[in-house]
Amino acid sequence: MLAATLSVPVIACKGGDGGGAELPEEDSYKITERAADFSYYPKTVMNEEGKLYVFGSGMDTQRLITAQAIQGLFAQDKVTFYLANDNPTRYWLEDLKNAYDITTENVDFEGMLGHYKAKLADDYGYILYDKASPQTVNVACTLSGITGWLPVDVSLADTVQAAGLTERLDVTARTERWCFDNYKAQLNNKYLVQQPGGNARLRDFGIANKLFFFYQDAVTTTAINFRGEIHAWAEGDAPIFGWGPGSEDSHVGIATMNSQFTIPSDHCVNMTVFGARDYYNITGFRQPNESAAITANPAKHYVSFIRSDGDNIQTWFGTFPFSTDDMAATRGNFPMGWSIQPSLTDIAPNIIADVYKTAKGGDYFVAAVSGMGYMYPNTFPRLADFVGSLDIYLKRADLNLVQILDSGPSQKVIEYYSRIPSLKGGIYAYGNKYIGGNGSVYWSANGKPFVSFRESLWDVSPEYMANRINSFPVNPSDISGYSLINLHPWSMTYNDVKATVSLLGENVQVVSPEQFFDLIIANVPKTNKLLTA
Repeated sequence: MLAATLSVPVIACKGGDGGGAELPEEDSYKITERAADFSYYPKTVMNEEGKLYVFGSGMDTQRLITAQAIQGLFAQDKVTFYLANDNPTRYWLEDLKNAYDITTENVDFEGMLGHYKAKLADDYGYILYDKASPQTVNVACTLSGITGWLPVDVSLADTVQAAGLTERLDVTARTERWCFDNYKAQLNNKYLVQQPGGNARLRDFGIANKLFFFYQDAVTTTAINFRGEIHAWAEGDAPIFGWGPGSEDSHVGIATMNSQFTIPSDHCVNMTVFGARDYYNITGFRQPNESAAITANPAKHYVSFIRSDGDNIQTWFGTFPFSTDDMAATRGNFPMGWSIQPSLTDIAPNIIADVYKTAKGGDYFVAAVSGMGYMYPNTFPRLADFVGSLDIYLKRADLNLVQILDSGPSQKVIEYYSRIPSLKGGIYAYGNKYIGGNGSVYWSANGKPFVSFRESLWDVSPEYMANRINSFPVNPSDISGYSLINLHPWSMTYNDVKATVSLLGENVQVVSPEQFFDLIIANVPKTNKLLTA
């Protein structure tokens, strides 16, 4: 993710003016109270046998789209199918088998069609699309959720006809606009799915929940206005799944203005399986390591490293938990911070449970931007609702720090976030490589610090970073004596952090994110202080 600039066009949005508003009076920072069992996310029901039919081996993109539609249609009733066609999907399947007693049976494409016919009795068939026109893929998937018919590419028509399916609808010349105008009243507007037509992922989830699939990648006034219309139709204070085209402002920004937050998930599969959260019967999540109490040493400069982009739940569905570049790397003897998506407690509780269980000594987790999902708080109209819900999700995931990605610090945002009872403080990311704040600190009226990243391991060498950190002042009574360092996962790895730490001087001490904030709260004057590079 890039730093937010918020250069979004003015379009239709609901919820009123969320950005640029005057700072409310202190006693008006009231956040919405939520019940302890509140959830944004739909849940599915596992079949009674706890048995999954495993598919995907050898299937091309078009077969995978059709097969995921079958997976999603079955999940409208009971979770029955699991896609396993690469290392991450096989890793999580083994976890389901070992930790939750799931049993499995392999099934091929033709076998899935047989299951589908048996399930739907006489009301089965297919919707014809043409992959050469990507919007028709989204149209067919959208209509699949409400009709029960399968999205089928023209190249597979003979195959499914041979299996006994008949064509029910031809959308090879239809657009997302046509689908929206004619069928939106039959769709679930609690969520949206942004997905390009050529992507054979996330299809099960959208179809299971009867969601609208769209992408609108053309950079035209018509496309942007239509995107705005879609977001205005969808509910506010709600998640958007997938990922949009172009700059992040052009889709995250528009969602934000409609009080919607993005769950980066365009590469996710099996969300219907992981969403059967009652089946996993996980009673609570606990940080794998407690941060020991720490007293400031006047001879030390304090530094904490935190990996960013943990809001990308596809990194958790993917290789990140077992990659030797990330959480499975050979570890150094120092604390490490990892940003994680607290919404995983509902979206994929089995995954966050495994991540916490397999974490190493010194690992500490913080909530990724900007809470349950990625949005820009300063222009989010229903911020009181969002931060009230965040309190529930922080407690659920046992987190007490949150990263905030925005165009810059805002006292309004700070005051609202500071009212979250479970929150100890915030980590501000803004500007180029997230370090526009140069390590500055901003305090809320109730005494919680919001500290900006000072440096970023982002296309730089460990030697450069270590030299920078070693040059910073030693003064635990001033914010200049502390440095939050971002690890950018798309250009550098945990091994670069380890190399950096090995080059730090004796005047530098690496601490966990929680210890970092505890030291600041105990020792730094509660007055905003801006640092320069």
